[in-house]
Amino acid sequence: MTSVTARWRELQAADRDAVRVTVLAAFTVDTFVPHLGVALAELGVPAAFTVGPYNQIVRECVARDSMTSRSAPDILLVWPRLEELSPAGRHAPVPGGDGWSGPLLDVVEAALQAGTRLGAQVLFVLPAIPEVQPLGAGDASDPHGVSARATAAREAARAKLAEIPGTLVCDADDFVRAVGGRAAYDARLEKIARIPYSARLLSVAAAAIARTARLARQPARKVIVLDADGTLWGGAVGEVGADGVDVGPGPGEAFLDFQSYLLELREAGVLLALCSKNTEADVWAALARSDMRLRREHLSAARVGWESKPDSVAEITAELGVGLDAVVFVDDNPAEIAQMGAVLPEVATVRMPEDPVHWRAAVDVAALDRPPPTEDDRLRPARVVEARRRDRGQAADEQQWLATLDVRVRSRTALPSDVRRLAQLAMKTNQMNLNHRRLSERDVAAICASDEHRALVFDAADRFGDYGTVGALVLSLTAADTAELDLFVLSCRALGRGIEHAMLARAQAVAALTGRSRVSAVLEEHDRNEPARLLFRDRGSPGPGERFVLAPTGMPTHLSLVDDDGR
Repeated sequence: MTSVTARWRELQAADRDAVRVTVLAAFTVDTFVPHLGVALAELGVPAAFTVGPYNQIVRECVARDSMTSRSAPDILLVWPRLEELSPAGRHAPVPGGDGWSGPLLDVVEAALQAGTRLGAQVLFVLPAIPEVQPLGAGDASDPHGVSARATAAREAARAKLAEIPGTLVCDADDFVRAVGGRAAYDARLEKIARIPYSARLLSVAAAAIARTARLARQPARKVIVLDADGTLWGGAVGEVGADGVDVGPGPGEAFLDFQSYLLELREAGVLLALCSKNTEADVWAALARSDMRLRREHLSAARVGWESKPDSVAEITAELGVGLDAVVFVDDNPAEIAQMGAVLPEVATVRMPEDPVHWRAAVDVAALDRPPPTEDDRLRPARVVEARRRDRGQAADEQQWLATLDVRVRSRTALPSDVRRLAQLAMKTNQMNLNHRRLSERDVAAICASDEHRALVFDAADRFGDYGTVGALVLSLTAADTAELDLFVLSCRALGRGIEHAMLARAQAVAALTGRSRVSAVLEEHDRNEPARLLFRDRGSPGPGERFVLAPTGMPTHLSLVDDDGR
């Protein structure tokens, strides 16, 4: 604890642009804050804290003159305890009815209202199932026991929290499980200082909460690039052959477990790629084995050969249209990991352990954390694989090729169900991005509810398939005669089809419907938004940082656009 406190003092003394975090808890958090401050800083989220009064969560959330209201937090961290929610007093049983569900939902509702009123990101810690269970071994058999009632309350709270876009959730039961029940609590410290948890648990909790907070502030990585030998299977396929690599039975089965984990990530929208120093025929033969769970068709890209792995990873990112900072590289070779870190520091690295049974600990890193996937996320890997099969060589020129695609675009005003996807596009899109304005789900929800903004989303499909929601724009309507283009993003997978021109034409049409004759914008230059720079240069931009009026844009003739708003 001393080293953590010292490090926290150093961080507090540094001149930093800190995120404001207000902590409301049902226990004394003085010893917890240094752990959390250090954990956030290590993930690139420097923080400054306001600590609310002990066990006054609801009042702090609802009172407009409270410390919480005055602190204007960016993040509102709320950590209740079921033991403190009984109307009969601390640790007293909750009588009949819905047990803890009602009191806990009151806390949830207060926290969500405060988050909306203050414009804060709510990070709610689901309380752990109470340690004290009077029936002992019999509690699990009792449908009205401590465990059953606590579980019901926790799941009711989780469901309520999920209703509000952008709300983040941690689970204190995970903290307890990580350190073990006996090591999680400090009964003496609870009586002396109202700190029920051990320093070990608070350290684990801080790391988990910091990783959760980071999800809303930094985009999740999109691509996992995998080594083969020692990562997907045991042994070197070039030496033992495809039939000789080890995937079990025995410890080698751990490689199959890892492959199953990768496939679950793929279901959540992560793109899988292969980067192996081997002969292609050997690698494909190994992946074709009937007992392999990961197959060649699951890969969105591959580089198999003898080039350096940093060069291969750079080629993979170019092929997939993502930045290096969207990649996690997994390899068992420490030299390859070191070279990747030295040559491409933007790429996150994960070293697989020598003993494959320990792979779970290796992948328990912030670089692999992801928010709940949208439907668009789930469809992404299949779309990328389909895109690789396309043949553009049959068309005589670009316009002929575009005409063969049967591109269909649908435009609509963003609905609450679009908030997560719109925020995701704003957070992740780099190439076709007007100004790299990063918006959280809470930011998007506020824009959608504002009369001074018009948010539009665009779905696209062509003869190769349905791409889902690929684009979004936001018009600010604060000026009387001009609509300002605050946001303009189009997923890289939809580039090259003229959809961006259809979006601009639609933006100008919507502005006209509001009585505004012009649309203005400011283009910002970033490392990877050259497509946006080229587009807006052709539409009148004199250069980055200068406001301009968008030149009239006609609807491309090779595509159809349907306005779901009927205007």
